[in-house]
Amino acid sequence: MLKNNDNTILKIKLLNPLLEGEHSLEMSVSQFLEGLPSYNENNFTKFHVDNSTRTPSKRPSVYVPTKDYPSEQIIVTEKTSILLKYMQQHWDKKYNNKKRDLSPQSHEPPKKRLRTDGSRETSLNDY
Repeated sequence: MLKNNDNTILKIKLLNPLLEGEHSLEMSVSQFLEGLPSYNENNFTKFHVDNSTRTPSKRPSVYVPTKDYPSEQIIVTEKTSILLKYMQQHWDKKYNNKKRDLSPQSHEPPKKRLRTDGSRETSLNDY
């Protein structure tokens, strides 16, 4: 939007797929509002062009930290993405399992043993 001393000038960019590139159109606000439908003609009578530059009465808000963090805490972005780390972890798990499968079996007895004493036999009637 461009401001002029007489009235406000609108600069509108037109994008037309039939024409190449962008085309701009400049018109005053009153010309822009002229053809718009309105039930009440007094809707736009209170429109004023403000030619003066406004100075902000409020100061912009500024973040003031309440805690003092040590200077050695520095935020650093990682070079590898989360997806690559995830894929690497799963590949490592899969590869380590394959390594275990290929390693020669030790001749240690299994930790769980089958019962051979027959002290309790299960049958379908027990259930």
